[in-house]
Amino acid sequence: MKITSKKVDDLNQVLTVDVAADDYVSARKKKLAELQRKAEVPGFRKGKVPASMIEKWYGESALGDAVNNVVGEALQNYLQEKKLEIIGEPLPSEEKVDQEWKAGNDFVFNFDIALNPKVELTLDKKDEVPAYNITVGDAEKKKLADVYKAQQKDAKEPLSDEEIDKKVAEQLAYEYEQASQFRLEKDIRDLSVKKAGLKLPEKFLRRWLIAANEGKFTPEQIDKDFEGFLEDYRWQLVMAELTRQFEIKVENDDLKEEAKNFARYQYSMYGIATPPEDALEGFAKNILQDQSNLQRLFENVQARKVIAAIKEKITVKAKKISSDKFRELK
Repeated sequence: MKITSKKVDDLNQVLTVDVAADDYVSARKKKLAELQRKAEVPGFRKGKVPASMIEKWYGESALGDAVNNVVGEALQNYLQEKKLEIIGEPLPSEEKVDQEWKAGNDFVFNFDIALNPKVELTLDKKDEVPAYNITVGDAEKKKLADVYKAQQKDAKEPLSDEEIDKKVAEQLAYEYEQASQFRLEKDIRDLSVKKAGLKLPEKFLRRWLIAANEGKFTPEQIDKDFEGFLEDYRWQLVMAELTRQFEIKVENDDLKEEAKNFARYQYSMYGIATPPEDALEGFAKNILQDQSNLQRLFENVQARKVIAAIKEKITVKAKKISSDKFRELK
């Protein structure tokens, strides 16, 4: 079997796979023999159906399976040998090669592949992001205070105006501290992605998203969220590079603590502010046994560590802003 590569541009290639009959004949015979052993046909003992009948019934499908298997294996070996960091997986080229599917024939297949761009990024103190200190106006405080006061009508022990003002101040301070932190992390991500200046093979990515989701999303649905997907993908590439640069490691203890934090959050949703430690341990253990949960926890810890490392490299400058102006930020 022969695989040749044609460069389309810096990120796109076409791989041509030339398959000779000798490349798949053994795999095809093995498939037909397996089908013959399992075949149950009236008038014949199991496994004793004539090979000619098996060939007639299953010859074409066995050919397709055998060719697909050897091509898939060859592509995988080629990508590993060439150490190509591809996006997703090879996709059959949109331009098909006319050929007759007949045992003994040679075949040619073209596959499109796209490479991840190389990330080159250096951060220093010249890079600056704002850390917003949000001030809340009297109108917003009064609006929330009125909500609290309306809730006091049926209360057995209504709060005083001073107590309401205190609760309002505490709630708004917490909410805007969370919003400020979220905004800081977003600005750090945006700064890093912008400095990396990564170009992506967008046409391939659209095709791959449709193929990977097996028709669950239409091209129109993909287009609707595509820009957001591109930004997330760029950040994933940047984060992977910075993880390497900063020698960041996610340890088992990190994952366990992240799982316990998630457990605490779940308990808080049911009004349990301080769940027992053994309950947290059990909840966390169950979370960590699920591979999809484990991957999500890993990514959360990794992102937090990378952002913390970036903050040490750049300048984070405090900036006062009103809550009204903060909400206007894009």
